[in-house]
Amino acid sequence: MYATTAAEQARIVAEQTRQLFEAYPVVVVGSLLTLHYKRTAPPTDQEHIWFKRFMIGLIISSSLWGSTAFLFYPPDNTGYQVFLTFVLSGICAGGIATLSYRRILIPIFLIVLLTPIIIQLFLTNTPINNAMGIMAILFFFTLLSAGRRIFISSENQIILRLEARQREDRLRSARQRESLHFSHTPLAVIEWTLDYKVSAWNPSAERIFGYSCDEALGKHARDLIVLPETTPPTDNIWTSLLQYKDATRGTNNNITKEGS
Repeated sequence: MYATTAAEQARIVAEQTRQLFEAYPVVVVGSLLTLHYKRTAPPTDQEHIWFKRFMIGLIISSSLWGSTAFLFYPPDNTGYQVFLTFVLSGICAGGIATLSYRRILIPIFLIVLLTPIIIQLFLTNTPINNAMGIMAILFFFTLLSAGRRIFISSENQIILRLEARQREDRLRSARQRESLHFSHTPLAVIEWTLDYKVSAWNPSAERIFGYSCDEALGKHARDLIVLPETTPPTDNIWTSLLQYKDATRGTNNNITKEGS
């Protein structure tokens, strides 16, 4: 007789569990909407439309999950009551991370989903159910606090990413202007390594000194444009620059590839 009762209870629990997870079509619909959103890439002026759609879907899905507290709540099966409460609590805990980008969504989701199970726990009016109801209320406020922290963290991460992108854009723009000036200025623009070897040689330097860029790259200044008699003062200027001393002004002769 005991084995038959246990088997019957197991069958009831399995059936109620199957009914509980029949709410998964809502998840499928939400996934399809997400794919549609990514494929269509709607403009930003339609954001409010998609937000309303998401809000409606969120309320429907949380209502369906919350309704299980009334539809499938077994008054005489404490084990299944605990199981159902933990399932709904787990859904709430997982949902706040997904909803953290919009703070208003978190309390809506939690209230719609948890209120039915809290009411049902107190209506059952047993010591364990009352204790679970109090724990569910405390869990609700804990999730609200956790959602707030996740929201602030997500917001800060978004701000940091936007600031990093702005810095990258400014740096890219500065590099483009530098490259444009480097390529089109009538002045010879030469970049040097710390050991005074050419690392960049613009078209005007090619025209003025006669060395192509390939010929100049990696060569020491003394091998290209510095005359032997001007080597000491030129080296002194270079040393001053590397030591971050005051700016130095001077005039010296340079030599071209043809010797002029």
